[in-house]
Amino acid sequence: MSSMKGVLVAVILASLVAYMIGSLYPVPVGIPGITTGSPGAAASTVTTTVTETMWKTTTYTNTLTSIAFQTLVSTTTVTTTLTEYSVSTIILAEGPGLTRVEVVIPSFRQADSGGELMLAGRYLALRYASWRPFIAVCEANTNTTCMYLTPFQVKGPAVYAKLLSYDGFYYTELYDVAEVVAGISSMGMAKPILLFKAADGWSCSLTASSQSAVTIANCSRVSLNVGPAKGMSMIEAVVRYVNSTSISYVSSILYQSGSEPSLPNATWRVLQWLDENASYDYDKAASNSTYIYDPITFATLKKGICTDYALFTATALVNISWDVYILVFNTTNGGHAVAGVVVNGGFFILDQHLPPVEVDDYFRDLESFIGGSLNSDIFLHRIWLENGSLRLLMTRVSLGDLARLYPDTNPADGLTQAFASELVNVFKALGRYNPGAGSQVCVDFTWPGFKYYSDALAKQYAVYVAEKVLQQGGSIIVSSVALTDQYTVHICYR
Repeated sequence: MSSMKGVLVAVILASLVAYMIGSLYPVPVGIPGITTGSPGAAASTVTTTVTETMWKTTTYTNTLTSIAFQTLVSTTTVTTTLTEYSVSTIILAEGPGLTRVEVVIPSFRQADSGGELMLAGRYLALRYASWRPFIAVCEANTNTTCMYLTPFQVKGPAVYAKLLSYDGFYYTELYDVAEVVAGISSMGMAKPILLFKAADGWSCSLTASSQSAVTIANCSRVSLNVGPAKGMSMIEAVVRYVNSTSISYVSSILYQSGSEPSLPNATWRVLQWLDENASYDYDKAASNSTYIYDPITFATLKKGICTDYALFTATALVNISWDVYILVFNTTNGGHAVAGVVVNGGFFILDQHLPPVEVDDYFRDLESFIGGSLNSDIFLHRIWLENGSLRLLMTRVSLGDLARLYPDTNPADGLTQAFASELVNVFKALGRYNPGAGSQVCVDFTWPGFKYYSDALAKQYAVYVAEKVLQQGGSIIVSSVALTDQYTVHICYR
């Protein structure tokens, strides 16, 4: 294949980690429900116990050999100078963009996943697209001769992807049209040919009329099976996938347009979205694949394993906070990955489901969350944006050191009076609180997630409970809020 021409993205890769994400893949079980309790003291008041069941993660285990974490720490500069450090930083420097867009092809536009095929100079670009599954170009008549457009080496004829920052967007899959045309010609493929985007099952007629012109039309849904991709480390995934495009895309599906949420709201919102939209990928778990979905692919497929969840969650927060992490560690049941973020002084683990859990509580109850106990140090991948560039700092810490750095903000566990006060404020803001209104119904609202309550997220817990109560229906007016115990809030309303 002809050599790459055009734009080069300079990537300074500072740390190489040889580790295996083992065979543990959490699976959520349990459904929130409501059970009937005993009548209250007043004859006109009925008391109901409302129980929210927290999603519990269990462990999907395969027989794999667990290997110890090892690190090779080095920094390679653009001039190939090699320097060794005990801790290093990775900087992703985006290359210069092209001067203009020559042709935009509106006929290939996927509203459901945001995909848009276009010509950026002489590069065929898939905007808002992933590195996997492959893009496969196949002969239209027989559908047997294929040329793969891939970001990494594969067997058979291929046009390899390039990286480009252009016009404020970051393109993760770019193909030189001249190379595409040359490949088609060398294979003796008939025109038109078909363009497949395997993840979404799209097939389009693609005609290459010159080395700078491609026509795409007649798109329809088809089925194409693509072989499994190779694995990657979390460092590789962060450097490749966390960029202005993926951040913008994830933000657009999580947050209201034109407004940046507060960090506490964003922390709660990303887990809420995952609870409501994403599911565990059993097939990927069974395949033993260590390939990590980029955030856009995860949002499109709405399924994945722990590493996919962790990368998506971190991407959702990196534009809002400088203290966003991905934690990778080993347990007696295999490897695991979670996202983490510092909110109001507390270090919270974000592991696929509500609520956020402080680091000391999470590892104390690790057996109940994912099965197994911690048997390694923790690899912290801190990611943040600085001067328009993505930065990544990987460090290896013990649980003890991490817990000492971020002590639990609520060592006693359970609800506090600050939560009850915040819940009253939420009902007031909604116009649903009147202490003189009397009551016809009282509910004792319980949730296992209350065990991990922190005043750092008091408003988010309060909004969550208020929404659940108001879902009971009718024009509910709350008259009183009180804590029955550290895990139960007593709410009366009419």
